[in-house]
Amino acid sequence: MHWAKSGLTDVLSVYRVDRFSRNLRDTVTPPGYDKDKATEHLYVDEAEAAVVRLIFDLYTKDRLGSQSIAHELNERDYRTRKGGLWAFKRILTILENRVYVGEIHFRGVVAVDAHPGIIDPEQFEEAQRIMDERGDNHANSAAIGSDYIGSDYIATGRLPARSAAPRFWVPGPPARPRPTATTRATSA
Repeated sequence: MHWAKSGLTDVLSVYRVDRFSRNLRDTVTPPGYDKDKATEHLYVDEAEAAVVRLIFDLYTKDRLGSQSIAHELNERDYRTRKGGLWAFKRILTILENRVYVGEIHFRGVVAVDAHPGIIDPEQFEEAQRIMDERGDNHANSAAIGSDYIGSDYIATGRLPARSAAPRFWVPGPPARPRPTATTRATSA
């Protein structure tokens, strides 16, 4: 039984590597791209790519944060592919994704110029620099949320924006004993 699971894993792994080598993706197509049905190669969807370019421009040129960008997109009536509102986490995911410079990453293998990029590499690197500076980059936050006091500061070099102060239980004065039937009877 164990061999069968291992064999299936190997078959799936070979299948995925083969798909990767042909520039095919198992994941959801990122905003700004569509997938050719015959070859499954990514190509630029200009309507969505305009929104992706706007996100990068607002972040790198106007220096808006991810929450402000999400609010701005929603105010301008831009919607996600599924028709939903934009959220700051989705903005950060787009800003971190190297697919927008034409790269595909799969299990440590990087395919450069695998498809047309939407963002030029200089603007993408500027976005990464700003994210690092602001502490928005999730790749650099491995220790965030650790149980150890000060690990946020050690991991990032700066204090987190959220209150990460540990909460201690401090005992108060001892509780007064509740009256029972016997104490009520004796006090009366």
